[in-house]
Amino acid sequence: MARPVGGFTSARGSRRGEVPRSGGTFIELVLAIFVFVLAGTGIVGSFLSAHQLSDHAQNTAIAIEDLRDMMERIHATPFANLLTQFPAGVPDGGAGTPYTTIVGGYSLGSEQITVTYPTQTPDAVEVVVTVNWIQAGWSRSTSLSSWRTSS
Repeated sequence: MARPVGGFTSARGSRRGEVPRSGGTFIELVLAIFVFVLAGTGIVGSFLSAHQLSDHAQNTAIAIEDLRDMMERIHATPFANLLTQFPAGVPDGGAGTPYTTIVGGYSLGSEQITVTYPTQTPDAVEVVVTVNWIQAGWSRSTSLSSWRTSS
């Protein structure tokens, strides 16, 4: 058998005494792990953000439903009794008013409903109902307005 020319021992071209490479280096492994951790962190962050947005949307829907319920109660109240049953600017109607027996069962954190009357005339009144609540440490608010007439 003929001796290899140029010191090569195989057709692959590795030199004598050199160990053939059969895999990645430690640096390549660390970089791959870093890329996977970075991608995983982004995916988890996306899921958490989507969950927070879903929570906010659900709580806003509950607040709007509470607004509608209160507005229906206001529209069902006789015009002459409106200001006594739903006193202006008092969160949840205050103690001793019939409003406190109507309101209750809130499901939002620190939820309060306030009714105000920005514009009043003898035969018409503008009614603004506002819901305030706390969500994830932030104060949230939404309101609804309508007009009531004496006729």
